[in-house]
Amino acid sequence: MSLSPTQAAQALGVSEATLRRWAKLYEEHFGPIATLEQGPGRPGRTYSDQALNQMQAARELLDQQRAATLEQAFRLLSEADGVPEAIQPLAPNPQDILVLEVQSLRQQLAMQQAMLEELHTKLDSVTKMLEPPKADTADLERRNRYLMGELVRRDKEKAEAVKRPWWWRWLRG
Repeated sequence: MSLSPTQAAQALGVSEATLRRWAKLYEEHFGPIATLEQGPGRPGRTYSDQALNQMQAARELLDQQRAATLEQAFRLLSEADGVPEAIQPLAPNPQDILVLEVQSLRQQLAMQQAMLEELHTKLDSVTKMLEPPKADTADLERRNRYLMGELVRRDKEKAEAVKRPWWWRWLRG
């Protein structure tokens, strides 16, 4: 499978300018990269999986400090006739992908559980605010008796006021 320079740069995680510099060094050690005519008088590079794997391997040799420069890394790879076993190709291991997905799902689950606990806390506080106040029943009964007594007393006064003659107030006074 051949990739365009843009696709190859994305696969390696570098810019197209960096990929062009790497391609020149690659061609010095491994031979020309296949070209493809993009139009009349417009040749373009395409990058094979093997070329990308070797570029990635050279980069990893640099990262592992097994080579001081990219040119030295390509030289080591050309002398070893390909990619050493210690360096993985670009194609990811399916088990690694599954492990990463499981880790991602666990992180998402932990975040969802934290959000759920927060919502439970908010729900509990709202529920407490909506509960009716707990009043002492004995106090309520005492207040009820007092009010009923007042009503009875007022009713008696009104009843007595109706029974008295109109001049009764003048005699009191």
